[in-house]
Amino acid sequence: MDVRSLRNHDPPEPVISNFIDGYEFKYDFYFALAQRASLRCEEALEQNGIRAITTFRAKRPDRLKAKLQQRQQQRREESRKVYANDYDIRSDIVDLAGVRIALYFPDDRVKVEEIIREAFIVKNKKQMEGWKATPNGLVQRFDGYVADHYWVHLQEHPSTEQRYTGQLIEIQVASLLMHAWSEVNHDLGYKPVHGTASQDELRILDGINGLVLTGELFLQQLQAATKSRISSADRKFSNQYELGAFMQNHISKNTSETPLMGRLDILLEVLKALDLDSPRHLDTKLDGWDNQRASESSVALTVMDHIFSTPVAGDFSESYPSKRQILLNAIAVYDGLSGPMRRPVRDLVGSQRGMARFYQLMTVLDRNDSAEDRNCHSQIDELWHWFEKSVYIEARVAIGIASLRVQQIIDRLKLHLEAGRQQSKGEEKKWKDGNGDERKKKEEEEEEEEEEKEKEKEKEKEKGY
Repeated sequence: MDVRSLRNHDPPEPVISNFIDGYEFKYDFYFALAQRASLRCEEALEQNGIRAITTFRAKRPDRLKAKLQQRQQQRREESRKVYANDYDIRSDIVDLAGVRIALYFPDDRVKVEEIIREAFIVKNKKQMEGWKATPNGLVQRFDGYVADHYWVHLQEHPSTEQRYTGQLIEIQVASLLMHAWSEVNHDLGYKPVHGTASQDELRILDGINGLVLTGELFLQQLQAATKSRISSADRKFSNQYELGAFMQNHISKNTSETPLMGRLDILLEVLKALDLDSPRHLDTKLDGWDNQRASESSVALTVMDHIFSTPVAGDFSESYPSKRQILLNAIAVYDGLSGPMRRPVRDLVGSQRGMARFYQLMTVLDRNDSAEDRNCHSQIDELWHWFEKSVYIEARVAIGIASLRVQQIIDRLKLHLEAGRQQSKGEEKKWKDGNGDERKKKEEEEEEEEEEKEKEKEKEKEKGY
């Protein structure tokens, strides 16, 4: 059944009914918005070695209507201003598009905050601690719902259409156990569908919450035991999660900070190529690595920069065809490492000070005969030097990765970049195929209507109403 056709049995007020009608029309938009945010979270969590289950949803129209009716009634009972128009409702409801991150290990909440702030524009954050209510005078013995809620916007970049930017998304972050308890408590205790929960039911929910909190303590112990096992093992890292656990344990010996891990998947491939993908070999290589620098970018980038600070790929001074190909790959790697929020380097001509010479040198690479033309050799050498000595850590790491000539790493970064572009094109086509012009027109009309209402409110304030 299409959720947009579901209705609450009680007739809603006109202001709520009109809002729901408009929301049903935009339901696909909010679903796509939540999906984009969820994919961004999944990608960032996996790259940073955070084990989690990510889900998303757009608010179901029938549940939204019930929520609005309930809040409208509460506003009347508390003598607060009731919903008068769409603007009032939108200002109050902040979870039309939502993402839920269920963490395997509760302690990762701190790391996830860094990841979210890197991937999104965070407008607000709220730490949810404790019960939402204590009905019937019941005293809760345990802490209740413990989580972090973020309200974010998608960052503006080439793969994000303008219509998605500026739209609010709610991201809930808690342990997998806490999310499971929250669902049960929400439906049976906090917002029961079939009457008010009894004290016995609430006590049972409270007791289950105590078991959840105990379970989280065991998960913390499990995570610590896993880190200890991985750090002491001589076998190779099997995935980026094990590499992440090793790096977290290594960093914790020197600082209490939790820097962003970054592209651990790429770091692991680099370590494999250099036969450093075991705790013993990597630990030796990390001698002299300044983990404090990780706060400036990420752990993965600074570790790779440290590794590439000594030559690992030989001398290409006699092989200009090899240099040219490596530089072409370095540009693609640079784009991939810079992340989806930045424009491709070839599109940045003239947009950054001090880069003019770099772009001029890049034109040499586009010539198929540049490696054979001696007049171009000095320019190829200069461009190579720019990457090796660049002030941008992504550029230094890019030339290091490209010099390894491991096509799997280069292809992964290219694929990541292309996937973002194709996703953008696909969603734009779907929007246009689905009567996008009509939708856009209606959205513009609704926005104009809201603006007019705001103007009227301002006029009333000026009159002293």
